[in-house]
Amino acid sequence: MSKERKALLLKWSSVLLLPVTIWLGYSSLNALLSARDARDISQQIGSARQAIEKLPPGVGRPEEFVRRLRSINPGRAPQEVKVALTNYVAAMEQATDALKHDKTNAVLEQTCAQRAKELTEAITRNQ
Repeated sequence: MSKERKALLLKWSSVLLLPVTIWLGYSSLNALLSARDARDISQQIGSARQAIEKLPPGVGRPEEFVRRLRSINPGRAPQEVKVALTNYVAAMEQATDALKHDKTNAVLEQTCAQRAKELTEAITRNQ
């Protein structure tokens, strides 16, 4: 193989490898950011639970918890985690509304527990 042919081959292989390298770097960075934001959601929920434990018992506790859940920004978390978070917040809102109207319901409690489990599993899978 001539020197000119080797130089041309090296040039084209560099041109072809550059986009692949950029794509792999971007994909890796995106995966890291996604996992970080999934972990961050878990930490924010934990912080919300700790904060409401300091409040006196009553309807104000779950209302504050729901308010804090709504304020969580999922960022670049995977879609699965975002959907699970949305479902968990919705279930907690329903349970809080039922509590306000003295309509405690075992089905709502089970739904909240199931949504919490789904969120935990989604976060665990995406860390």
